[in-house]
Amino acid sequence: MEKGSEGLPMKKLKVETLYGFAIAMVILMLGIVLSTGTQQVLSFPSSKLIDFSSNWQVQIGGELKKLSTPVKVQNEENDTLILQKKLPKSIKNGEAFFLRSTHQIVEVYVEEELIYSYGNEEGSVFSKDKGKIWNIVPLDKSMEGKDITVYIQSPYSFYGKYIGKSYIGTSFDFFIQLLKEQSVNLIVGTIMVILGFVLLLFGRFITNPMFSRSAYYLSVFSVLVGIWVILQSHIAQFLSIPVQAKELLYYEILMLIPVPLLWFLKQFYRKELESRCKYLALFVMGNFVLCNILQICGIMDFPISITFTHITLAVVALEGGYEICQLAKEYPTYSYLKYGVIGLAFTVALDISQHYFDYGLESIICTLLGICFFLILIVVTLLKNVFQKFTLADQAKHLKSIAYVDDLTGIYNRRAFDEIITQLEERKEDWDKYCMINIDLNNLKKINDELGHSAGDQLITSSVDLLRESFGSIASCYRLGGDEFMVLAESSLEKCKEAMERVHRRQQLYNEEHNIPIDFAYGIVCYDKDIDANIRDTLKRADREMYDMKEAMKHGNRNGV
Repeated sequence: MEKGSEGLPMKKLKVETLYGFAIAMVILMLGIVLSTGTQQVLSFPSSKLIDFSSNWQVQIGGELKKLSTPVKVQNEENDTLILQKKLPKSIKNGEAFFLRSTHQIVEVYVEEELIYSYGNEEGSVFSKDKGKIWNIVPLDKSMEGKDITVYIQSPYSFYGKYIGKSYIGTSFDFFIQLLKEQSVNLIVGTIMVILGFVLLLFGRFITNPMFSRSAYYLSVFSVLVGIWVILQSHIAQFLSIPVQAKELLYYEILMLIPVPLLWFLKQFYRKELESRCKYLALFVMGNFVLCNILQICGIMDFPISITFTHITLAVVALEGGYEICQLAKEYPTYSYLKYGVIGLAFTVALDISQHYFDYGLESIICTLLGICFFLILIVVTLLKNVFQKFTLADQAKHLKSIAYVDDLTGIYNRRAFDEIITQLEERKEDWDKYCMINIDLNNLKKINDELGHSAGDQLITSSVDLLRESFGSIASCYRLGGDEFMVLAESSLEKCKEAMERVHRRQQLYNEEHNIPIDFAYGIVCYDKDIDANIRDTLKRADREMYDMKEAMKHGNRNGV
């Protein structure tokens, strides 16, 4: 077998190597930001928390308005927003004013005295971005009843229109309030991280290579989503992580999330799906490289270039959704995935639209619901396919009593095949619905002689798994003898050839991971009324084609599998 006869190993290497470089780059940038970033720190005495978000006097472009926050205002020229309000008449030492800002510079005055400033200092080494933070402004009893004035401005005009929520109280009560507000994000994020590690362990115990790789890619996807969700919660600010580091990680993960999901879809060995997933993954990585170059060079920071990421996610969702719908037509087992894709696309679209048209910039509740729904459907589908083998084994035990099942493989035997052919002979009107693939497993006798029958039996069962997974529901597999198999498909010649291409790709991957390779010769034909007098003539042609290929392979001409 020549690696790369279809270029598969090389393609896989390119995308995965690029992804590895991307992760290494994120780690490097994160390390630099961690060493230079700023952070907010909480202390934990206790008192009653006051919601301080209502009745602000807001000066916008010279006009005074009374507003409650959070709110989006019309500030077309990106003028500085000026907020003013009287502090409560009872303030205890140790309390603070908490204000949510989004990529903004914030200054806070009590009367004429500047008591807090954030964002006027230089940005991180990679960005002028101020991040999404809770500003913690210390207060004391001497400030009771005085005017508090807040100046808000953003280096980005898009974010200069937003005024966040505010509280007054102790750090402890504020932290408890955040835990309540962000409980959904924290719980779902933690569950996804745990689910990712469970899937990783699950994949290690699955002997089927396709299911094992699928579980691995799903685990990476689940862990990335979980970390991203936890970072989205405001709690991340108070875990001794510099603001700029949190922001960097948030955007980098968002850009990389689609790749493991695309690798998961590649495992289904549908030629068009495999090719498009590869190009979609490269498209995602191209967006990652572009946004990072713009960020590092100071041309466009992540909060602005996130539009490119949103476009990338939309393209992946549309194309990936279409491919999953096509996959569901070919493999009924995966039919539920299309509903997951539709749900995910809809919920993500809701949150993205809110980002551009509403003040709820950070809301991802719809996306969370869509991801959970989609991930649940994927995991259920994966488990259903894994446990289907156990169901087939139970069915095989039942069918053994009537001697129609091969003891070793659990598929139908020669007796079952002869009976179905006998039945087909009497249904002439159905002959043109069937194709036959006569398959011979090469070198089985040599393996039995040199390595023992246990090695030969393992090769046979692995070959049957490969055939059954590749043909799915469109065909039935029969073992006619020691190394001879027949696939009877009620399908078109084109569909059968696509299935044999999946056989070829699975065979390549199997042989890369095992010392004893699978090697097939086969003949594939459909009933042709101009050639075949009856269905048994079709069977003879399949047999002849298989032997012709076998002879050609002996002389070094390996056409086909």
